[in-house]
Amino acid sequence: MDAIVRFERMNAHTNNATATAFHATAEESAMSPEQVVVATRSLSNVDTSRLGVLLWFLIHADTAMSGLKSTRIRVNSGSTLSIYRDESTEFGREVGRDEIDWWINRKETDLAEFAKRAARALKSAQVLKENSQALKKVDVDRYEDLIDQIKTFATRHSEHIAAVLEFASWLHSRNSLAPSILFTYKVWGSTRLADRIAPITQVADSPEEESNEVMESLIETAWGFQSRGLYTYVHAAFDIAADYYDDPSKRDLPIPASRVVRWTARQVTDECATFFEFLRNSLRDIDKELEERSARETRITSELFWKSFIEKARSSAKAEPLNWDFKETLSFWHAPNGDARRIEKTKFASDIASFANAEGGCLIVGITDSRKVVGVSNDLREVENRLTSAHQAIREHFCYPRDICRILQVSLADDDGVKRICFVVAVPKACEPAAATDGKGAYIYPLRTGSGTINADKDKLLNARIHTKNDSYDFLNDLDEFVSE
Repeated sequence: MDAIVRFERMNAHTNNATATAFHATAEESAMSPEQVVVATRSLSNVDTSRLGVLLWFLIHADTAMSGLKSTRIRVNSGSTLSIYRDESTEFGREVGRDEIDWWINRKETDLAEFAKRAARALKSAQVLKENSQALKKVDVDRYEDLIDQIKTFATRHSEHIAAVLEFASWLHSRNSLAPSILFTYKVWGSTRLADRIAPITQVADSPEEESNEVMESLIETAWGFQSRGLYTYVHAAFDIAADYYDDPSKRDLPIPASRVVRWTARQVTDECATFFEFLRNSLRDIDKELEERSARETRITSELFWKSFIEKARSSAKAEPLNWDFKETLSFWHAPNGDARRIEKTKFASDIASFANAEGGCLIVGITDSRKVVGVSNDLREVENRLTSAHQAIREHFCYPRDICRILQVSLADDDGVKRICFVVAVPKACEPAAATDGKGAYIYPLRTGSGTINADKDKLLNARIHTKNDSYDFLNDLDEFVSE
């Protein structure tokens, strides 16, 4: 009965004239809040309930995700007034600002099955999005007729609603956080998310364990009959009562119930259509991320792509630009153990961080300053050892919440036609500051610029990326254009 309580509170704070107008309406024509609650309960059936179950998966995952991504820390002491701030957890830094990217690129282990199920859900969501637009043309004078129209839509589209629900349920079975990829701030925005958040029982691990009262509320919220705990019909009555009060000629007139219903119908059908639209948008974002990942993986792992780029870069008269750098070798491979090697590893990590804090880029190891191919070693066993040590140096001295660097082996011919193995260290543009550490507690945030590398301020890097939602390999597009010139 939260809606009734809220209605009574709103009524108590509404000016007397507006309250009088609503009461006149309730007595003479419109339903009371209690009647609205009872009437709306008839919305629930097998077909409409599927959307409530879907919303449960979304809210359950979103609530759990939010709780894991940040923690509240008290920033003052010795005061009766407590001041807190939210701070990202290690998990929050891993997820970053893009749950879709996190799941697809770091968590999902069966991308083929994921892609197949997501495509099926997207196809159904597109039908729901398109067909729900017709609901906006609904013209009814009775609340019961509006409910019947929605129930009819649910029945006619039960197969498509079930397809989207099946995908969300499958995600939940893999990881209870996974359905959050259908309910992200990136796609929905804060207002639309808040409009569809309804209290659920977090101890319930499935919709079947949830209370009937909560599930009824979720069904009504998903179909647009509730928002933030307030019934749409009650909201309509308040708005119309306020309009009547503002017009002296209507101040004492009863409000026709049909007007309240028509206002409610417009709002309900619009919210319903919006729900399907943003489910579709979420699935379309997932599809886009899958396509980008596939294209990125194809390009990053393509030896032909890297050969073409390196040969073009070697023959170019251009100085090394922001997004690539040739290195004959990595100095820590030749440094003695101890501090000398640690310092050289830190320099390597600094090179990587400088790319990550700029626009992304790549180090090509095994090419001299005069752009001759020498390779990383003539001994294949040593090549493997040096690859392992490069990965180790990154783990020890490059500081970032996620593993974002890729090291690839490329076979190139030297001037005598002998095949040499070179390394390509590909680094995306990071969506948050990347650091290099000396292993003794000191951190720097190098930034590659047109005139060299500088040590940047962490907060400035963070502010510059405030709207960047995920790590980006867009520098590969620049390399493609360079090769095509």
